[in-house]
Amino acid sequence: MGHDSGLDLGTFGVWTFDFEYQPAARLRESALGVEHAVLFETDPAKARAIAREHLATYLNGQYNVAKFRRLGYTEEDLSNGGSDRFVDDFVFWGDLDSIAGKLHAHVDAGADHVGIQVIGIKPGQTAMPYWRALADALLPGKAGTRPVSLAPGAAART
Repeated sequence: MGHDSGLDLGTFGVWTFDFEYQPAARLRESALGVEHAVLFETDPAKARAIAREHLATYLNGQYNVAKFRRLGYTEEDLSNGGSDRFVDDFVFWGDLDSIAGKLHAHVDAGADHVGIQVIGIKPGQTAMPYWRALADALLPGKAGTRPVSLAPGAAART
């Protein structure tokens, strides 16, 4: 790219961060990519505690808070670590089928790409088994190709 060729963002599309799927569909230009945090934890109290820790940075930034308000979240939703509704919207938690179904909603709403951030991984472990399981569940022709253990706290293995 030469210095005078310019940068046409429409050519590259739109990349959003921490948007829920309904409003993300409204950003449509040429290509739409979204990112979403996921957590393989089925206990609601544990999942929300881990998710709140992850979301704390976003709830302390004025621009993020302004964005969340534009998306319809109230002051109550955004205080004290975030309401359950807010937390559940921004971190998909549960088992593989539940998480995969929620991630599919982004594509159903018009996303061309969904970036997945696996959270809740213990130091010294890797998110790779979770990404592989999600690939098997989400990508056409991949289902059931690799055995994976997704037990919370399980050592990474494939």
